[in-house]
Amino acid sequence: MASFNPKKVASDIADGLICLNPTVIKRYTVDELKALLGHLTIVQREIRAMIIPLENQMEMNAKNRQLQRIHQTIAMINAHAKKYRLHL
Repeated sequence: MASFNPKKVASDIADGLICLNPTVIKRYTVDELKALLGHLTIVQREIRAMIIPLENQMEMNAKNRQLQRIHQTIAMINAHAKKYRLHL
């Protein structure tokens, strides 16, 4: 991909603006997938570090949805790497 910004893609995945699927993942090179995985873990760590009061249920749900999206994407990338024997 010509203009690939892994930090932006990772934050967009967390926000739900980008939804990766196996077909889209095939377009990425091994180096791009490595960079994306690295930035997904960074964004995941940043989201986990956010402190939200227990009374604010809407923000807590939003945080959990972001973490779920990131986790699903990481699992999908790892499954793709295993299927095609890529070393990430």
